[in-house]
Parts: sequence; C-alpha cells; structure tokens
Amino acid sequence: MDNAGVNTETQILEEPVVPAVDPIAVLNAEIDCVLLNGKEVANQALMRVMWIQEHRNDFIAMGMVPAGYSNFIDLDNLTREQVVKALQIFPGKYTKTKQDSGMHYERDLGNGLTLRFYNAALPPGCKLVEKTVEIPAQPATTRKVFEIQCGGGDE
Repeated sequence: MDNAGVNTETQILEEPVVPAVDPIAVLNAEIDCVLLNGKEVANQALMRVMWIQEHRNDFIAMGMVPAGYSNFIDLDNLTREQVVKALQIFPGKYTKTKQDSGMHYERDLGNGLTLRFYNAALPPGCKLVEKTVEIPAQPATTRKVFEIQCGGGDE
C-alpha cells in the first residue's frame, strides 16, 4: 500500500489448471436423461453412470470420454492404436460387426450393459468386401452384405 491507502502490490495469478479428460463430465447428459424419461431409461442411465464411475481412472488413463446410448457405453471412432489400448484395459470376448468404414467391437458387461467401440478402425491387413448372398425363400431373394476379410493377424 502507498501512503494514500491504495493497494499498489502486484498480484501474481496462478495459471489455471486444465484437468485431464474426465469421463464424469459425460454424466450430466445422463442426469438429464434420468429426469426427463421413464423408469426403464432412468435405470439404464444409472447403470451406465455406475459402470463409468467404477472405470473412471481407466478412461482418464486412455484420454477418452465414453458416450452413453441406450444400454451402450460407447468409445467412438477409435484409431487402431486406441483399439489396442482399449482391448488391453477392457479385456474380454468381443463380437465384431461391420460399421461404416470400420467395425464395432461389442462386449457384454452384464446388467444389460454393452461396452462398444463404435466404428473403430479395421485391423491391419483387413478390408470390407461386398458380397451378394441368396436368401432361401419362396421366391428366392438376394441381398448385398459386407464382410470383413483379413489376411491374418486380425483381432
């Protein structure tokens, strides 16, 4: 302070601390879901919240924020490196299906929940191949389907 009673001290402000990616931020939407929808949807949202909270540190370590949809806990559009890391952190039996330019990995978590890597990159050496299949019916019909073909080393 100077003689006139005015504060002349320089105040040094600390740099703001930017928190790591926190998956709990996603849960605000879940709370809205609970408040706006019926009991079944609220129960699904609550189960997702509890599972995400239980695995919060895993998501932070991966630097990924999960999304929730219906009974799914999604990690969207993962690169191959992220898929490999996610499979190490969340090991188990996954079903794989074609999606857009990539594939879905889905794992049953119990309690009606499914962990899904939505539209993840294909494994190296794999490609989507379009095929026409015949559906045995009267009259016989055909439809186009996509299969994932790998030259070895697929997951």
